[in-house]
Amino acid sequence: MSDGRSGGRLRRFGWKAFLLAAVVVAMVWLVVAQRERIAESLGLLAHANWWWIGAAVIAQAVSMGALARQQRRLLGVGGSRLSLAGVLATTYAGNAISVGLPLAGPAAATLFAMRRFVDLGAEASVAGWALAVSGVFSSFALVAVVALGAVLSGSGLVVVSAAVGVLGGAVPLAVLLLSLRHPGPRRLLEKLGTRLVAGVQKVSGKPEGDPEEIVAEQLEEVTALEPDRPTLWIAALLAALNWLADAACLAFAILAVGGDVPWEGLLLAWSAGTAVASLGLTPGGLGVVEAALSSALIATGLVGSTAIASVLVYRIVSLWLVLAVGGLTLLALGGPKLDLAAGGPDDRADPARSG
Repeated sequence: MSDGRSGGRLRRFGWKAFLLAAVVVAMVWLVVAQRERIAESLGLLAHANWWWIGAAVIAQAVSMGALARQQRRLLGVGGSRLSLAGVLATTYAGNAISVGLPLAGPAAATLFAMRRFVDLGAEASVAGWALAVSGVFSSFALVAVVALGAVLSGSGLVVVSAAVGVLGGAVPLAVLLLSLRHPGPRRLLEKLGTRLVAGVQKVSGKPEGDPEEIVAEQLEEVTALEPDRPTLWIAALLAALNWLADAACLAFAILAVGGDVPWEGLLLAWSAGTAVASLGLTPGGLGVVEAALSSALIATGLVGSTAIASVLVYRIVSLWLVLAVGGLTLLALGGPKLDLAAGGPDDRADPARSG
C-alpha cells in the first residue's frame, strides 16, 4: 500500500518537474527573445502613475477583505462571534504561510487558520467546516468569473476547461459535505476518521479520549450546522468579489503603466495567471505566473512592453505586498502554531496570527 502511495507521489512530482522544466525553458526563451521589450517595460515602470498603483493596492485589499468577511460569516453559522480584525489577520498570515512554504504551504496554511480560529473562539469542527465550505464557494466562484470572461470574449471552450480543472477538487468536497446527513456516507466517514484519529494518538498522544467518540462528536457538530439562505448568498457573493477585485487589481496595474485595458479579454488573461499559480510549480507561482500572464495579455492585443510592465506592477501588489503584510502579521502573532491536537486557547504558546 505504501509503495502505491510512494509511486503516486513520484508520478505527481515527475509531472510537476516536467512542467516546471518546460516553463523554465519558455521563460529563458522569452527573456532572450523579448529583451528589448523587457527593457522598455522597466522604463514604463519608472514612470508609472502612482494614483493607479494606489487603486491597485485598494483593489487587492478589497479582495483579501472579502475572503476574510466570507470566512467570518461562515464561522458565525456555528455561533462564533469572531472579530473581523482577527479573521483578517488570519487571512493575511495564512497567505504568507501558503506562499512561503514550498510544497506544503497550502496544507500548512489551512492547519494554521484552523488553529487560529479555535484560538479566537470557534469550535474546531466549525472552523474546519467553514474553511471547507469557503474553499467550495471559492472554486465555484472562480468558474463563474471565468465564464463571465468567456462570454465577454466569446470563448466557450475556456469555460469547459476551467470547470473541469477547478471543480475537479471542489465537487467531491461539496458532495462529501452534503452527504454527511445520510447514514451510509456518514458511517464510512466515521470509520475513516476513527482510524485517522487513532493513528494520530499513537504518534502524539493527542487528542485524548476514545477515537470513535471524538469523531462521532465532531461529525454531530458539523451536521448540526444549518446556514440560512442569506448566509449562503452572501458567502457566494463575497467569494466572487474576492476574485473580481483581484482581476480589478490587474486592470489598475495596466492603467498605471499607461496601457489600455483589454476589457473583453481581461478576465480570461487574468484567469490564465490564476490557473498557473494554482499548479504550485513554484512558491506563489513566482516566474511562471509572470510569463503566463504576460503572454495572455499580449494575446489580447496589449503591447509587449506594456503587458510585461503591467504584470510586474500587478505581482508587486498582489504577491509581494500581500506577502509582506502577511509576514509582518505572522511575526506579530508570534509565528505559526499548527498543532491542532493541542486543543484550544489554553494551549497557546506565549508570547502573545493568517488564505
